This record gives sequence, structure tokens and C-alpha cells, in this order.
Amino acid sequence: MAESNEDGSVETFRDTYAAIDRVYDMYARSCGVSPTEFWCLAAVADNGLTSQAEVADHLGASRQTVNSAFKQLCSRGLVVLEPDPDNGRVKRARLTGDGDAFVERHLVALDEAEKAVWEALPAADRTMLNRVMGRYLAALAPSLASLNR
Repeated sequence: MAESNEDGSVETFRDTYAAIDRVYDMYARSCGVSPTEFWCLAAVADNGLTSQAEVADHLGASRQTVNSAFKQLCSRGLVVLEPDPDNGRVKRARLTGDGDAFVERHLVALDEAEKAVWEALPAADRTMLNRVMGRYLAALAPSLASLNR
């Protein structure tokens, strides 16, 4: 993979974005879980999201996909699902002791690796990347939303 992609094309942007996504997917798989399972654990651990609907919305995944991921996480003993005391139809996820250990071993390590790589970039590049990606997102979201109207 090339270190620098400076041609400015949308194709290069797409390729780079997809490559980054694949790196995260490979990391999740190397931890012994699917990417969806990995990000479900992260949503519970990092964001305090506990209902499957909240996690699905956060990940932009279908509820069926998230439900399947949680079933696998439960079978691995990383998560337990408990009825919400206020709404019996809603199940709340809670990390088990093994789930906490998984988070500490894999999610905390990922966070530290990301921070180290990020901090190794020049400050001006970090600022520019955040600024440009924010502008891209702000323009892309309404543009795509208008396509199916």
C-alpha cells in the first residue's frame, strides 16, 4: 500500500477509506470476533449504549445484524442481555468479566495504537484532516439524502 496518496481523486479517497476499513476489520477478526461484534462491544464499553436498537443506530447497522452479533457475544460469554426494568420488550447488554477483559485487551490496545499513530502525524496534518473530513461529511450527508427523494 502506498504511503502517500496525493492525486486528489475521489477514487483514491475511496480506495484509502476502504483500506482503512479493511485494517479495522482485520484487527477485529484477529481478536476472534467479527467486525460487527467488535463494534457492538465498543458501543457498550465506550458509549454506554446498552439496547440493541441503540447500538444498531450508532453503528448504522440493521437491528437483525446487531441482534445476531449480540447472540454470538452472549454465546462467547462476553455479554449478557437482561430485560430493561422499564420496558420488558427491550434487552440491555452488559459486559461480563470476560467482556471487560476483552475490552481491556483489545479495545484499549486499539485506542492506544490509534492515538500513537495520530500523534505521530504532524499537528497541521491532523487539524487539516479533521477539518476536511468534517466538511466532506457535512456536504455528503445531505447530498446522499436527496438522491432517493
